[in-house]
Order: sequence, then structure tokens, then C-alpha cells
Amino acid sequence: MRTDPLLARLCGHDGNLPPATLVVAAHPDDETIGAGARLARLASSSWIVHVTDGAPVDRGSFPASMMMASRATYARIRRDEVLRALAIAGIDPSHVHGMGVRDQEAMFDMVDIAERLAVLMHDLDVEIVVTHAYEGGHPDHDATALCVRAGAALLARKGCRPPRIAEMSCYHDRGGATVRGEFLPTFDAPEIAVELTDEERRLKRSMFSAFATQREVLAAFRCECERFRMAPSYDFGTPPHDGRLHYERFGRSVGGATWRAFARAAIKKMNL
Repeated sequence: MRTDPLLARLCGHDGNLPPATLVVAAHPDDETIGAGARLARLASSSWIVHVTDGAPVDRGSFPASMMMASRATYARIRRDEVLRALAIAGIDPSHVHGMGVRDQEAMFDMVDIAERLAVLMHDLDVEIVVTHAYEGGHPDHDATALCVRAGAALLARKGCRPPRIAEMSCYHDRGGATVRGEFLPTFDAPEIAVELTDEERRLKRSMFSAFATQREVLAAFRCECERFRMAPSYDFGTPPHDGRLHYERFGRSVGGATWRAFARAAIKKMNL
């Protein structure tokens, strides 16, 4: 199956200049997990958006080192960490935007997020947006996947040219086990696996080290490969896969059925 030319440019597989790229990540560090080494190649022509500030209301979700901190303090520290990590990849702080939604609550603000993303896509005039796949890994990941598509659709409805949408791999459940760094094998969508050089692996590990509060989480991710694909079409009203979703295993306040109800309501409100 022929590789999409724009995806090939994104991944540096055709020798041409990389496209102007907007990476839309649910949390500060998701962009590093999914595309840290790629960002170093895209630095002069890329922007980063974090939908949430990475700090939940539930202190039980704080790392041990932050248990005595306020939510505002934890959010500020996460912002400082991601700016340090992105600086290693050559991303200027002026290219990093935060929407300030509270961690684990993106599903409550999907209409507002989509509208804000539509404005950013238009103003930045990017060729491609890289974001999460709809895989049930985290409710914020899934909300971000929906909002990026909705933002592009809102632009198109106004007669503007929307950017193409690509996905970076992160994590999901498969057969009751956590799978990291791969896509769900649900779609026959061609992907490019970018094998990182020794230099790129060192760079990505350095970026990981900037996230002191997320050390235990990031330790589970490897730095050998980054995977990308053009985004397939999703039905956000149905589960991304059979069985229990990854985030349903950890006692989060929201389950897949509740998330999908909010998704359907947002899609209806936006008349998409």
C-alpha cells in the first residue's frame, strides 16, 4: 500500500522539507512520548498544543512527590517540565500553547476545545496536525482525537482549508494487557515506523529526564521507534475495541459508556 506523501514528509522519508505541523497532545509529555525525536527535526516549523494542564482534581492521581502540592502548583510544574523537554528538541516556548483544561476532564469541554483548535489551525496555517488515536488509553486522549477532527470539520464548514490529520502511537489495552508504542490493529491504515538513531534515542531520553514528576510513568516507554499514520475515520459513539478499555482498569470516575455519551452530545451540538 502506497505511503501518503504528506506522512512521508512528516517522517523525513522523502528528502523534502518537513510540513508545517501542529502537535495536539492531551497532556504535557504526550508529545514527547509519541513524537519527541520527530519534534527535533520539525522544530522550526512546528507548534505544540496541550489540551489539559496535566493536573487532575483528584489528588489520588498525583505522583508521590507531589502529594503535598496544590493542583495549581502541580500544573505549573508540569508546564515547566514540558518547556524544558521541548527546549531540548529546539522548540521555542512561544510555539507551545496550553488550553488549561483540567486533567481527566477534557470530555466535558469538547465543543470549546474543538472551536479553539479550529481557530489555531486557521491562524497557524499548518499542513498537518499530529494527535492521538482513538484507542481507549485515556479519556483525555480520546477527547483530543475527537476535538482535532471536529476542529478541522468546523474549519471546512466555514469554507477554509483544514489541515490533514495524522496520529502518533501512545498506549492502549489489548487482550487485557497494556501495549505501548503501537497502534490498535483495528484499521488497515499504512503506518511509518521511524527507527531512531543513537543520537535521537539519547535526545529522547534527555527529554524524558526533564519530566521529573512523571519519571515512573515514562520509564515504561521505550525510545527505539516512533510510529505515525494518517488518521482513519472513527465512530466515536462506539467503543474503540472489544473488552475493557485501558482507563477502565484504574478506577477512573469515567467509563467508556459515559465518555461516549459526552462524545455523542458534543458531536450533536456542533452539528457534525
